Amino acid sequence: MLVGTSRFGNRYSATLQFRSGRQVLVASENGAAVPLSGLYGYSEAIIASRRVLIRHTSDTSCTAYPLHGVVCDAQGATVLELKVRGLVAITEPESGLSVIRSANDLTDVPAEPGSFIDRIQTEAAAKGVKPEVPNGLRLIETSTGFQLVPED
Repeated sequence: MLVGTSRFGNRYSATLQFRSGRQVLVASENGAAVPLSGLYGYSEAIIASRRVLIRHTSDTSCTAYPLHGVVCDAQGATVLELKVRGLVAITEPESGLSVIRSANDLTDVPAEPGSFIDRIQTEAAAKGVKPEVPNGLRLIETSTGFQLVPED
């Protein structure tokens, strides 16, 4: 399977992934064929934009996996192409974010100094009350930390 291709000037490179999960980086100059020594069954690769053509040794043949962008050409070489996928509609703005608790308690939530959550915690401590999520908001955890966002 073709993971990706890149081109910097006249240097082409492609990352190939085998069924085992092993990835190999192949590079060439000016689109020239590159020997694939050390990869049993493959003799050379020709890299182009979003596409790699791989020729086989005489004792192996091409096996197509169209769902993974692997097809066979008329000469029996393997052609790897990056799959172009359509845009996926996002059904809700917070897709991928997770609600970490249903309770409104903010007592043990780590907060950056000066953040909205920090201000709520500081004000609650000054009043001697439990810090809570304000009405109409919910607490979520993202890759960048905790946030308060409007409820749906």
